[in-house]
Amino acid sequence: MEIFVQNGTQGLKKHLQIPKLHALVHYIENSYQLGVPDNFSTETPESLHIQMCKEPYKASNHHDFDLQILNYLDIHDQLTLHLFFEAHRDKLEVCHQCL
Repeated sequence: MEIFVQNGTQGLKKHLQIPKLHALVHYIENSYQLGVPDNFSTETPESLHIQMCKEPYKASNHHDFDLQILNYLDIHDQLTLHLFFEAHRDKLEVCHQCL
């Protein structure tokens, strides 16, 4: 803790009056009182979890899967970029043929 004081922080805090944490309490209370905010959905994070965790895990051999998942995602990112490149290249070829 002393390293933080030496590097210019405001000293030791004996409380947790952090604005973001305090706002979180009100956010939860307001959600109960007023309902969920507009345009709030867990659908997107849930679909990303399936796409970025569950599918790669199923493709692994379930041993040391964390590295396999990272490799899987890296390969799929590279394939996606390559497909975008090919589509862009094909559009450029069509444009040059028109000239």
